[in-house]
Amino acid sequence: MYKFVLMLMILTTSVFANTSTPRQTMKTFLKSMVQIKSLVKSGKQENQNLLYDKAISTLELSKFTLTIKKTVGKKYADQLIYIFDRMEKIKYESIPEDSKNDYWLYDKRHIDEKTIEISMQKINGEWKFSVWTLDSLEKYNKIYENKKIASNVLTSIVKNNLRSKLPESFQNKFFFLENWQWLGFFILFIMAFIAEKITGLLVSLMIHKNFKIFKLASSDHLEKMINPLRKLVFVIIHIPGVQFLDLPVDILAFVSRFLIIGASLLSIWLAHRVVEMISYYFQQKSLETENKFDDILVPLLTKSVFILVYLLGGVYIAHSLTIDVTGLIAGLGIGGLAFAFAAKDTLANFF
Repeated sequence: MYKFVLMLMILTTSVFANTSTPRQTMKTFLKSMVQIKSLVKSGKQENQNLLYDKAISTLELSKFTLTIKKTVGKKYADQLIYIFDRMEKIKYESIPEDSKNDYWLYDKRHIDEKTIEISMQKINGEWKFSVWTLDSLEKYNKIYENKKIASNVLTSIVKNNLRSKLPESFQNKFFFLENWQWLGFFILFIMAFIAEKITGLLVSLMIHKNFKIFKLASSDHLEKMINPLRKLVFVIIHIPGVQFLDLPVDILAFVSRFLIIGASLLSIWLAHRVVEMISYYFQQKSLETENKFDDILVPLLTKSVFILVYLLGGVYIAHSLTIDVTGLIAGLGIGGLAFAFAAKDTLANFF
């Protein structure tokens, strides 16, 4: 019963994150991250994603697409709580419940002839940590890198402390990244490569043994279908893996977007091969019948599904590239409806 109530509370607060005032936004963020730290400290993984969603909702991330917003937002949230943990204990009563302006400043400094700040901005009626805050987090982290946690603050165990335990040679930078991060990429590559090979072997054994549709297929068709599946597994393993490498936000966003686009292209390739496989199966079946109608229908339906796969894949990739696809989707919907009305009689005569 206790677990059910706790889950209900987390779900409710995640959906209804309060960002109506600077004080409420600060409360929403800090309380979410404190709960995450408590779960991590107790060794529990459940509900962390819901709490991260709530914390991320307090950040101004409109320049990022939905596909990478959570990945980047989680990185920003960890950086921000790392800084707050080392500042003086935040007093909610010192934060305004409302502001006449659409901007509220919490902290501002000048470092290396640059201005950094932690502030909030009112956007569409919601108060969120501003883009200037997010851009300043890297420098703030360096300022507080060796500072102890403020008194009366729950131990910060969210930030990855692996770097501090590594030899100095591993922390040296080479081409934008530290040596241990390059090593992490190499290990991740090896793990993904092994998973790709195992996936190919297991899927090959399963489909040959359990599915009639594959027994009728040629080995060439099967290999064409398994190959993109293996590559897709290889890429998908990298997507969550890069989050453990503590990459700078700009590099993390670029790598995540690159991997998601790669996974999208591979998904289109895989869908194409699956449709091709199913089409081949029904073509073989149609040869066994005297009716010629199915000989025409199978290729027609196959090409129609191909077009649908390419359109959906193209829209998703365009969205991943931060291209506004709202107009395109609306145009496709209206165009499809117009085509359906125009071709109604033709299709009726055909059938």
